[in-house]
Amino acid sequence: MRLRTRAGFCLVQNKAFQAERWAKRRVADLLSEVLVSELVVRTRVLVKTKHCVAFVPYAASSPLHVMALPKAPRRNLVAATDEEQQDLGEFHQRLAELISTAIESPAASIEVLWSMAPISRCRSISRMRVEYTSADAGVNFEDSPEELALILKAWL
Repeated sequence: MRLRTRAGFCLVQNKAFQAERWAKRRVADLLSEVLVSELVVRTRVLVKTKHCVAFVPYAASSPLHVMALPKAPRRNLVAATDEEQQDLGEFHQRLAELISTAIESPAASIEVLWSMAPISRCRSISRMRVEYTSADAGVNFEDSPEELALILKAWL
């Protein structure tokens, strides 16, 4: 695997590499299996609607990290039905309000990353998702994903 100097490119290339390895050993795509495991465990699930699920990932990349996925494996908004698109819009608004209400620092910045670009050579991670992250949200690095989920659920 070649590494480039741009951090974003390295991250995407590394995720693609990991997903390709995963796809060779499994039938389902990587994010489908992550979603199923989160739904089974349920301790990190924050909000669930008919079409979407939001949870604190087990391997969070920042002190505040929430991932939202549609239940059906959609690669982008065009592939979603009108009902799914409407649900996703309402879901995103509810989740954004929850996160902005729950963070302890009024000056904290929340990054929202929508991933919808298809990766033609790596379909196993090419799935629409939204990730909310913040490094300065007043959440301790020591907080486990389960503790962060409890903190956020308290604001529901």
